[in-house]
Amino acid sequence: MRTNISKLIAKETGLSLTKVDNLIEIPPKEEMGDFAFPCFILSKKLQKSPVLIADDLSKKFRKKLSKEISNVDFNGAYVNFFINKEILAKNVLAKVEKKKFGENNSGKGKKIVIDMSSPNIAKPFGIGHLRSTIIGNSIGKICEANGFNAVKIN
Repeated sequence: MRTNISKLIAKETGLSLTKVDNLIEIPPKEEMGDFAFPCFILSKKLQKSPVLIADDLSKKFRKKLSKEISNVDFNGAYVNFFINKEILAKNVLAKVEKKKFGENNSGKGKKIVIDMSSPNIAKPFGIGHLRSTIIGNSIGKICEANGFNAVKIN
């Protein structure tokens, strides 16, 4: 999403894609949007107030909204972009639901030892040991999915 927003801003402002991408920020509050572009850098170039530039840009971007962006607004000298969360969730789930999502061969031929619960023999095995056993087993499965020979030790 950030890349799409950067391309849109770069095309409209004439700034390089790298410059725009470095300037895009995440607003401090959720109600301010998902991404924000500060217009201070354009103020000198256009000889206008950054607030006016932000207002103008937000109006232009509203006319060119893609389905991934639900709204564009301005707050002071910032153009704020609001991501369509429903479309974002569908895009992420479409990628995650593929059969071998996250698997690779980065650990092929390598062995990894995972120390799991390690209970004290002088004390009874308790519910507290369950947490580290579950975490250790999960890490082991992730390692195996990446080609490692995972050896789990209690």
